[in-house]
Amino acid sequence: MAAAVHFVQRADRRRTEAQRALQAQLARASKLESLGTLAGGVAHDFNNVLAGIVGFGEMAQDAAPQGSDQARHIDKVVQAGLRGKALAERILAFSRGGARASIVFELEPVVEEVLTLLSASLRPGVVLERGLGAHGARLRGDPTQAFEAIMNLCTNAMQAMPGGGILSVQLERAHVASPRVLSHSQLPVGDYLALTVSDQGGGITPDVMEHLFEPFFTTRGAQSGTGLGLAVVHGVVAESGGAIDVQSTPRQGALFTLYFPECSDAPVPSAAPPDVAPDGAGQRLLVVDDEPELVALAEEMLRGLGYHPVGYSNSTAALQALRDDPQRFVAVITDEVMPRLSGTQLTQALRQHAPHLPVLLVSGYGGALLAQRAATAGVTRVLAKPLQRADLSRALAELLR
Repeated sequence: MAAAVHFVQRADRRRTEAQRALQAQLARASKLESLGTLAGGVAHDFNNVLAGIVGFGEMAQDAAPQGSDQARHIDKVVQAGLRGKALAERILAFSRGGARASIVFELEPVVEEVLTLLSASLRPGVVLERGLGAHGARLRGDPTQAFEAIMNLCTNAMQAMPGGGILSVQLERAHVASPRVLSHSQLPVGDYLALTVSDQGGGITPDVMEHLFEPFFTTRGAQSGTGLGLAVVHGVVAESGGAIDVQSTPRQGALFTLYFPECSDAPVPSAAPPDVAPDGAGQRLLVVDDEPELVALAEEMLRGLGYHPVGYSNSTAALQALRDDPQRFVAVITDEVMPRLSGTQLTQALRQHAPHLPVLLVSGYGGALLAQRAATAGVTRVLAKPLQRADLSRALAELLR
């Protein structure tokens, strides 16, 4: 009887601990999702403002006398706008709303590239250990963002050991046979690439663990960065459909494990874009954005590139124009977040009348999993706001080639 009571009590304690872990994980995940939605909305409005600054700034550069004070001042304005763009991109990475390309690529070469760069800048006393056992394994996502996420984790681990220690980076395949509750997310059944980064630093306290992936949260001084590094890591992993687990005890180091869903699709080689894109030859383009100022900006920019743009600030009216004459336009450039019809909804609707018409989706923030949603809708290419003229020129040259 005593043994039976002991086993029942132990089972109850385990069940209670599991319930507490699940509740803590759900609370963290809900908070991060809410923060991501808020951050994405702010970044969207911020990008619309930057679009006007960068776009009209580039045109003002053309008109300013070369070498004049006016040209120098405009250059500074454009540079400040591009710094704002870089910051917005990091916020959007956390909120899973960046207009990023989703391709199939091998993860191990990306990890090797990170480790090669780290090896040249290791702090005194830090030893780098590696174990890469997932040769040929692929995932779907953005390799540039994956590189940034891994680099952020490794840099944080190195900074956590000012007195030296072992920085370990391991990559392996992992099969998950039953759902798992991790520290900051849940891991469904499936095949994954598990990337583990561990250090021998001071560890993570429970109160810091609660805010670990929140944007702008940092335990370092004001001069040590923006606090967006781990937020970017969270966004990159979540965008790929993966999960994060963090295990740490104060004064005993920390262990981060990123789970990326393994992809069985074959990688598709992409042609390198031309360094200098050819100008247009008067092709008629449909431009759609709910901000009239951005429609005017796009029209002026496209005319300067040699195209004939026709702008609409109403997506329903733009769709009707396509229905009336599907052969009128050679390509569509559309915003994503708009009233009535979003850019992806507009693309789905126009496919009934123009199944092969190239569509360039331009987004300041399109919500989580934008790249997947755009591909499903039939979008040809996705670009992030604010647009630079050179990027737009290259994208159109590729679409119309």
